[in-house]
Amino acid sequence: MKHYLLAICLFLTTSVLAEEQRGFAVSCDSTEKIMTILKEQFKEIPIAVGISHDSVNSITSIWLNPETGSFTIVQSHKEMSCVLVTGQDFDLSTDIARQGTPI
Repeated sequence: MKHYLLAICLFLTTSVLAEEQRGFAVSCDSTEKIMTILKEQFKEIPIAVGISHDSVNSITSIWLNPETGSFTIVQSHKEMSCVLVTGQDFDLSTDIARQGTPI
């Protein structure tokens, strides 16, 4: 149990340091709380889910509000989730990818 708590503390410390270096925030909380906020406050639904290639096989999900275009990318492992990215104007169009439009 001590090793698990140490790993979480190291992860959160690393996340804060990475945030300062990258210039964007990563917010973590209980999976239940984050999912409730995405569903109820932002009216987002999961549109894609996959197993991440990390040491704990976390789950990465993309949430979207189809009416407003707001989106959230979340990484989850058991009862802890982190919001990696939030944004707006999400487009599921494959035309952009086919045209090779630069991002």
